[in-house]
Amino acid sequence: MLVYFDLNIFDRIEKIERLDENEKQEYWALQDLVLQEKIVVPYSNAHLNDLFRGFLKKPDFIEGHLNKIEQLTKNLCICQYWNGEKVTWHYRNIHEFFDEKKSEREFDYASVGELFSEIGLLVIIEPFKHLPLPVEWKQGYSADPIFGLMFPKSRDRATYYSLLEDIFDFNIRMKADYSLYKTFKSQLL
Repeated sequence: MLVYFDLNIFDRIEKIERLDENEKQEYWALQDLVLQEKIVVPYSNAHLNDLFRGFLKKPDFIEGHLNKIEQLTKNLCICQYWNGEKVTWHYRNIHEFFDEKKSEREFDYASVGELFSEIGLLVIIEPFKHLPLPVEWKQGYSADPIFGLMFPKSRDRATYYSLLEDIFDFNIRMKADYSLYKTFKSQLL
């Protein structure tokens, strides 16, 4: 039987000793099912994207996560590669896949502020932090659900700077998540 674990389940199994007794029993049972090969569990590129966000904050913890996922999945990967029509099931070393993701993102900026700072133009966009979006902007959130997906910061702060942040962040997310790209593309047609 194939079972897909959310990253939180991998995380809890990794930290099983820190859980309360009831939770320990549940996660030991899941781990035993996997280790006894009663269920087969893959990892996915979505797991790696989540781990990469964690890596940017606390790189020291990632190796333990990768090791536990490797132990439980035996490197079985389910992934929809960019421009791929279908999901691919295959064996791929999770450490190598993660390292590849790191090298792909090596040249990406973490934020719009970092980008403009790097090119020496931060002072140019600074006033946009205080320039409000038109009041009509908020109507977009009720008109189309994708608006909230694309512009979450602008909903809260409603400034032109938050709009720049949202556009920048959405671009990064689309590069990492092909299904998000497809959803967005379908909205344009």
